[in-house]
Amino acid sequence: MIQMKTAQFVVLAAVLAAALICESAFCRVKLVTVKTTAAGAAGYEALKANKSSGMIKASPKTEVEMQYEIIRRDLQNRKRIIGHADQTFNRQSLILDSDRDCLDVILRRTAALLDDLVKTPAGPDLTQPAAELKKLHAQAVGVELEATEERFELFEKACKLRRRIAFSNPLLDFDKILFIKRHRSGFNHMCDQYYGVNTKPGGGICVLTDPFGDAPQLTDVLADSVVQRGRLKGQKLTGGSFLSPDLSWDGKTIVFAYVECTGDTAHRYHTDPSRGHWDPGRCYHIFKVNVDGSGLEQLTDGTWNDFDPCWLPNGRVAMISERRGGYLRCGRVCPTYTLYDMKADGTDIRCLSVHETNEWHPSVTNDGMIVYTRWDYVDRHGCTAHLPWITTPDGRDARAIHGNFAPRELRADMELDVRAIGGSNRFVATGAPHHGQAFGSLVIFDPRIEDNDAMAPVKRLTPEVDFPETQGGAQVYGTAWPLSEKYYLCVYDAGMKKGMGRQGQRFVRGNYG
Repeated sequence: MIQMKTAQFVVLAAVLAAALICESAFCRVKLVTVKTTAAGAAGYEALKANKSSGMIKASPKTEVEMQYEIIRRDLQNRKRIIGHADQTFNRQSLILDSDRDCLDVILRRTAALLDDLVKTPAGPDLTQPAAELKKLHAQAVGVELEATEERFELFEKACKLRRRIAFSNPLLDFDKILFIKRHRSGFNHMCDQYYGVNTKPGGGICVLTDPFGDAPQLTDVLADSVVQRGRLKGQKLTGGSFLSPDLSWDGKTIVFAYVECTGDTAHRYHTDPSRGHWDPGRCYHIFKVNVDGSGLEQLTDGTWNDFDPCWLPNGRVAMISERRGGYLRCGRVCPTYTLYDMKADGTDIRCLSVHETNEWHPSVTNDGMIVYTRWDYVDRHGCTAHLPWITTPDGRDARAIHGNFAPRELRADMELDVRAIGGSNRFVATGAPHHGQAFGSLVIFDPRIEDNDAMAPVKRLTPEVDFPETQGGAQVYGTAWPLSEKYYLCVYDAGMKKGMGRQGQRFVRGNYG
């Protein structure tokens, strides 16, 4: 999850590894797709074979090499990606007829980024970067496609210039990013990914200071923190795993979920709603802590998973919890979790949703409502209709934002991590799989557009990545935080391949940064 509460602090949930913010996320110009020329393909093979050039290796290592390789792969898929043109929000994220190789793509998108930022109110002075970009364009014109080493050198320069331009965006008016590090769940299913028994130990609550500078500093928020209240009083939160941080509206307090990863992993089979199904040490519980690491408190406990805490404008905290009881309707035994809220001290826990199947990822809309994802499993295909709903802060008048009846192949199985875009009627979400986790391709949707039970209200932000499972795409993007309709922070793993991360496939580590 990514959430900005003040102009100085942004919350970012990263999966595993370090929080590396790809500049492409700020440009909304990640890598797209085109058919490569014969010269370009041959040149890439020559680059891989060149042991002394220090450029593209068989397994890309540097960020520039990775981006070059991804664009190259996208260039081979022009037909597939251009097929999404009518569903794409920004034309610059497509491959155009003028794009011959990776250098053409990066130069075009960098020019589009610069042009957009120059037109932004109170935009930065980009006179010098514009001159540098013009020079790179001129140099590119003078280098033949077959001169692959020279064109890669220009590509690398263009990437560095794009980074400088992207980081001059006036929307990046904060100097700290709050995020978590964690492993992907050990079970790839939309429900099971959030059962604590499937969690792998490791990670933490971190702050990246000066994230857009030359030397960002990483801080472990809980390095010296000891729990002050609750069953774990006197202990440090080590050996477990973290999930879903959320920053208070004043930017002072973090709520998050934590599982100890201790105790047995057995499921308690029963139908008594007053009891949970797991060992308390295998359940996610809600905690809160001040941003400086002080005041660490345990807010919830028991034999239920409580996670996805979300600060509400009324001072309460929404969350997702198994406390309602019940199971999903498929063949396996999967406890249902739905929307709840509580006071900020963990008392007065209330069920906001009486829905009988799973719900996910509450956040607050621009008008103070709660938006979340609901599995509307009634007279529908069992793997579809996990789409956005809204409700009042006290759980009244729950209703779908847009229709749920699309044929499966026309849209993503799920729209997860839904967030309102400031100053807009639109929302951003992740188009994710049913048999997978909360990653996929990013979309933007407008509830004002009449629904055609397909994609009418929905546009693709990342058209180079098809929707996982329904269209065979990879679980690449996740947890988008909108800075505007055009610019987003998100987590991203370029190494995810089609089919990876689905249950039944090989285990996938997931390096989302």
